[in-house]
Amino acid sequence: MNRIYLGRLSEHDPLHGYLQHDIQSQISGASGSSGYRVFRLNGSNDVYLYEDRNTCTKLIGKFFLSSRKKDAVKAALRLTREFDNLCMMRDYGLTGYPHHIVRPLGRNYSMNALLVTEYCEGELLSEVVLEVIRNGDHGKLYHKLTALAYFLSAFHNRTAIGVGVEFHEECDYMDRLIDKLRKIWAISGDEANELYWLRDQWRNQPRMWQDQKVLVHGDATPENFMFGNGLQVISFESHGERAAT
Repeated sequence: MNRIYLGRLSEHDPLHGYLQHDIQSQISGASGSSGYRVFRLNGSNDVYLYEDRNTCTKLIGKFFLSSRKKDAVKAALRLTREFDNLCMMRDYGLTGYPHHIVRPLGRNYSMNALLVTEYCEGELLSEVVLEVIRNGDHGKLYHKLTALAYFLSAFHNRTAIGVGVEFHEECDYMDRLIDKLRKIWAISGDEANELYWLRDQWRNQPRMWQDQKVLVHGDATPENFMFGNGLQVISFESHGERAAT
């Protein structure tokens, strides 16, 4: 996991006390005189690693409100949703080996909509892809994608509720995506019409209506999956959207 060292967290910063007293007390290695090194991590939001200099305990902090994302109401809603979804998916048994959803340790709306989770060691999917591009080790990529497919299969199967899909909902979602692409001139009218035609071909196939509703990950990007040993996959986010398999 790429990181950039930013310095030490001031003991006068309210975040210092929050991490030390509210968060670190939940995990092993808590210290009565914690001091934190701060590292910036990759991510679509402001994501940081905090390392206690005394115990080497590591925590991840993700801020949903920042100079780039200034809508406080939206930030609070996203924080609530992500925290609750992480808890929900862990309740489905996605903890430990081989399928692991990171453990949420706390949320603080007054600190720029902060989510704190456990830190996990491993190799990001994005790092694996870049390594394969450089070195051509296609076997490693195949092995890691096999592990990811196993994880996503468990994610879907454990959340099936025995209710049939309503495939027209997926078609409506596709229409919204096509409309957004047209508004930013990413596709032409002819390209949009071809996508509408494909949508109708899928809609008219009986097998598209024969599956069950399950939860899908919702943000399956290369930065949100990490690989451990063997078939272990660690997920940092879990939007838990209900959809067809």
